[in-house]
Amino acid sequence: MRITLLFCAALLAAPVSSGQAQAVWKWKDDKGVTHYSDQPGPNAVRVDLSTQTYSSDEARTDIAVNTSPTSRAATTDDSYTALRITQPTPDQTVFASEGPVRMEASLEPALQSGHSIQFLLDGQNVSGENSTSLSATLPQVERGTHSLRIKVVDRGGETVVASTTVTFHVHQTSVNQLPPKVQLPPRPQPKK
Repeated sequence: MRITLLFCAALLAAPVSSGQAQAVWKWKDDKGVTHYSDQPGPNAVRVDLSTQTYSSDEARTDIAVNTSPTSRAATTDDSYTALRITQPTPDQTVFASEGPVRMEASLEPALQSGHSIQFLLDGQNVSGENSTSLSATLPQVERGTHSLRIKVVDRGGETVVASTTVTFHVHQTSVNQLPPKVQLPPRPQPKK
């Protein structure tokens, strides 16, 4: 009887699958780049994954592809299949005492001729002009929460592919958070 009650309690406590997928939002930014995310952006439209069908370009949720005619005309082959931020990871906490913040990405296939990489920290490009490196190091990042996004741009500066935004946190130990100094008791004086 006890086992039956425990089994019933476990079944009631277990999460019930409703058959609904997690919400996915789709929107285009002011440059025409399509974005997909689990958080709604400006003018986002909820995508119902249970009934919607997608073309191969739309099904890629880890990248946004600029499909504007000017961008397509400027490139001979914008067939990037993946652009991901690999470092820092989403919601990672970086301790300032660990040194500089390392940023890394992966791109498939390899970067095409005439394209460059831009690392955007809090919306500002922190990579060198015409950079082709998929990694960068920032010597000092202020304490707080930051957003990182990576873009591949063509010679004209138009976005070809953009990663989703990764949020990470920089933590600096405060003097107020240091453990108190341990006071040792005074040494006993030898008797004379």
